[in-house]
Amino acid sequence: MYKRQAVVREELGAEPVVETTELYQAILEGRFAIGRARPVQIVPLAPSVPAGRDPLDATVPSRLVGRKQELAFLHACWQGARTGHGGLALISGEAGMGKTRLVEEFADHLRWQGVRVLWGRCYEFERLLPYQPVAEALRTTLPALTPAELEEFPAWTVAEVARLAPEVLEKFVLSSVEGRPGFEVAVAPGLNEEQARLFEGLARFLAGLSSHGALLITLEDLHWANESTLQLIHYLVRRLAEHQILMVGTFRPEAIGLQHPLLALRRRLTREGLAKPMHLSRLSPAAVETLVVEMSGAGEAVTPLAERLYHETEGNPFFLMEIGKALFETGAIRIEQGAWQGDFARISEGKLPLPTGVSEIIQARVRRLNDETQEALHLAAVLGREFDFDLLNAVWGQGEEATLEALDDLLRHRLIEEGTGPMGRDYAFTHHKIQEVVYAGIPRRRRQHTHARVGTAMESVYDSEADALAGELAFHFQRGRQLDRSLTEKAIVYLLQAGDQARLAYAHQEAVDHYRQALELLKEQGAVSYTHLTLLTKA
Repeated sequence: MYKRQAVVREELGAEPVVETTELYQAILEGRFAIGRARPVQIVPLAPSVPAGRDPLDATVPSRLVGRKQELAFLHACWQGARTGHGGLALISGEAGMGKTRLVEEFADHLRWQGVRVLWGRCYEFERLLPYQPVAEALRTTLPALTPAELEEFPAWTVAEVARLAPEVLEKFVLSSVEGRPGFEVAVAPGLNEEQARLFEGLARFLAGLSSHGALLITLEDLHWANESTLQLIHYLVRRLAEHQILMVGTFRPEAIGLQHPLLALRRRLTREGLAKPMHLSRLSPAAVETLVVEMSGAGEAVTPLAERLYHETEGNPFFLMEIGKALFETGAIRIEQGAWQGDFARISEGKLPLPTGVSEIIQARVRRLNDETQEALHLAAVLGREFDFDLLNAVWGQGEEATLEALDDLLRHRLIEEGTGPMGRDYAFTHHKIQEVVYAGIPRRRRQHTHARVGTAMESVYDSEADALAGELAFHFQRGRQLDRSLTEKAIVYLLQAGDQARLAYAHQEAVDHYRQALELLKEQGAVSYTHLTLLTKA
């Protein structure tokens, strides 16, 4: 007892009160009465409320429906990779088929199991960097690596990774980086020695990661991949086939021609048993009905509506969701007491006209925005699929409050979302098709003028980082100079810088493309020198 009093005195600087001392003594002597337990009162649960979902509410994602076979295909590919029979699962499908949604569902399932997922994407014009999707995929996993984990890799391997993701050097101290590995790297057909060393370094880095657990590497929108990127993917698929690594690629077949190198890559790898192609088809009428019924929370009452929506969209998931958003934006459907409410008969019988195409419905949704928000959206479409707040704010020039209000409006209408993509920018269009349609809807001269404004704003906003964005700056100034020839010099400067970056990353075809574009502009200005011709020859 006295020992406990001393503890209270030492820890709290006070003496135990009389009631505490008496209670302690009663417990010791067995005199502390314990009352009888009160009976538990069972409260009946209230009847469940239908779980209707507003398609404009980004916080409640819809369940993936109609894709059991496709998910089973991916899981079968994954099990093969787990047993050392990896390769490339190549998913094709027209715009809006849900390729990203399918792969995200698959990747989320693996993440719950602790699998490391690397994610990269190709872009139509922004961030024109060598090996863009692979560089982004590396950047998604580097933050999770500790310096101790990086120390397991040979210095030359990390040095090659740093060509695509320089931030790896922030965690890894290269005390003595060798110019080449201590062994000869086999030079694959079509590669030179430098490219072979880069590709082998990346392959060994990824193989090392897989030794700690299987990897999923997703590369989206390969229809925009350049030749060097496809060469790297080909090398990695063949080199890593016996490791616990599955690569998943997506592309839109309507976006490429019959001679596109991606198709040749698919044929070659499929013959070798290293690629498994899958075409993503439209949703069936039953799948559309299931999706609409589940989203509505209204049961069979919406079955006729589901039939009308299937008839209009032909099972295109993106088109289906965009029509749903439009019906909510116009007030034709609303949520009351957890379920969809509206004149379903009027909609189902065709008395309410619906847009007949994806572009038409996107344009109609944009027209419902106020003028200020439309202007901000048009500027964002010129910035690209993903964009930063500071850049949009600088280009628009209406002040931070106006920019925030416009972005909040775009978020409410689910035209954009807060940045979640591999580029790590502040915002992104919810679907690439929205950005494409909005961009195409801007008059040509207005687009050219906006590109010039974007290039100038990027130089100011990114300042010291502008050199790393040389390809993107070159693109904007090339478009802008079509209206303002005084920007030609800037276009040349950034094209040369982008060429240098590609050359240093051994993406020689891209380097030549940049240099040739610069040479054409120099010829136009009558300013071609021997130095410029020598530079092109060396490239």
